[in-house]
Amino acid sequence: MPESNLLPVLGKNTESEILRGGLEELRQRLPSGWKLIISRPTTAGFDAVVRLAAPKGESVELAVEVKSDAGPRNARNVIARLRESGGGRELLLLAPFLPPRSRSIAEEAGVHYADLTGNLRLSLKTPPIFLSDRGADINPLPGAGPERSLAGPRAGRVLLTLCQMVPPVGPQTLTVVAGESTVSLPYVSRIIGLLEREDLVRRLPRGPILEVDRPGVVRRWAEDYSLLSSNRGRLYLDPRGLAHTLEAIGRTGFQRSIPRYAISGPFAAHRMASAAPPSKLVCFVEDPDLAARSLDLSPTSGAGNVFLLAPYDPIVFETSREDSGKAWAHPAQVVVDCLTGPDRMPEDGEVLLAFLQRTQTHWRGLRTDSQV
Repeated sequence: MPESNLLPVLGKNTESEILRGGLEELRQRLPSGWKLIISRPTTAGFDAVVRLAAPKGESVELAVEVKSDAGPRNARNVIARLRESGGGRELLLLAPFLPPRSRSIAEEAGVHYADLTGNLRLSLKTPPIFLSDRGADINPLPGAGPERSLAGPRAGRVLLTLCQMVPPVGPQTLTVVAGESTVSLPYVSRIIGLLEREDLVRRLPRGPILEVDRPGVVRRWAEDYSLLSSNRGRLYLDPRGLAHTLEAIGRTGFQRSIPRYAISGPFAAHRMASAAPPSKLVCFVEDPDLAARSLDLSPTSGAGNVFLLAPYDPIVFETSREDSGKAWAHPAQVVVDCLTGPDRMPEDGEVLLAFLQRTQTHWRGLRTDSQV
């Protein structure tokens, strides 16, 4: 895979530099004999028109749109506008950086794309060609600016609050979100701004939040969160099996010595959806070593079956729900833990996410018919 040599100048590019750099990313990956040239520097409604020519003479024109900011919301709006004015032309979107969600939006709309980090996709029937390559998934642009990350405890508090409150509770002001999450209003505003730019939240101008794409929010959170690196703890072994561990967690003696805990990961996913039988148990506790002693577990660096983790923030306990004598993490927390966990946990996360999309009320952590 050719490496992009344009990354060092990211953040300083004019539209003409983005145009040249994006086209160069495509040229580097064209098969021998193919040519890509600018046939018109500008044209009505587009930043340029380029001609792609195959070795045997077949060619096609691509109308090019250059965007310095191609976040999901901007990408969706630009693509919709281009589709209306494109007249059936093949469309090519160029940007310094295209996040994963923007690339998905482009692919769904049949729009070709390239960015200066090496992300690109070109799929044509005439002349027949398919190019696809992967660059950066996280914005490498340097410098200060709008909030770009959902990492850290405060972001987790805001995201879990949103997944509980909106919708079906109704429109929520940022002040309400700040109060419910106990996070400062300026930080909440920055996080909501990030989610707006990524087309995951819809709100009135300077007004309340009207809609939250909860599956999209959790997937975006998973880009900056990791089950094993965002939380502190380790892997333990219960040689008697996970059914024994789960039963022990429900005992009164354990809950007296460990009053705050929340079960997450595959067992929590399996409880709500028809996921595969769990092979690992994930339990958030304030003191993993104390909980391990209470459960009579042995620490291991090899074939363990129980993760005991001190959570990134107490919000994990605060949003948990008790059912069948045990405390279960909020569904959004379970999904992000599974999506970023080891082994087959991501598959469990996908199953649970699909279930939550079908049964919207369960996003609030309500009781389910499927019990462990």
